[in-house]
Amino acid sequence: FFENNKHNYRIAYASGNTEAQKAANRIKTEIQNITGRTISVVAAAATNSYTASSSMILIGFNNALGDLGYPIPDAYDVNGDNTKDIGLYVVRGIGKAIFISTNHETSYVPAALDFLNAMFGYEYFGIDSSTYKVDNPKKIDLVPLSIVNTPACLYRKLDAYDSPTITGFDGGELGYNEGF
Repeated sequence: FFENNKHNYRIAYASGNTEAQKAANRIKTEIQNITGRTISVVAAAATNSYTASSSMILIGFNNALGDLGYPIPDAYDVNGDNTKDIGLYVVRGIGKAIFISTNHETSYVPAALDFLNAMFGYEYFGIDSSTYKVDNPKKIDLVPLSIVNTPACLYRKLDAYDSPTITGFDGGELGYNEGF
């Protein structure tokens, strides 16, 4: 990923997707903070085709990930009305390519933070407060990446309707958001 004081990678985000662009810029900034070197960021058409030999971090190219046999899984249909919950994202390394894909625009930055954590031990605590764990910032190897974050949203309706054996239980009393 980073060798001989040079990045072997660049970042591409789906053109026109402002949230994917924010994620790309966040990754660029943090990689620069960690290594002291810049990494290029480019906008590309979402229909571009990428292969496992692409030395790139690809943000928002869901179709390309699916074409390689890794489609974005569906999020839980919590309400039974065929609506998908937001928050699902995939960070997957396939060959040299790193894909960051989501089922909703708002998930790109959290996915980028998970990528940074997996690659660099990055932890974000607040504005101007973050840490990372890299032994040698001049030589960083690509780690295996297979992160699928599917929101566990069933807690939103935790009441007697979910379990007929529990009567009179109100999840709201315990601080749960019942989703009503």
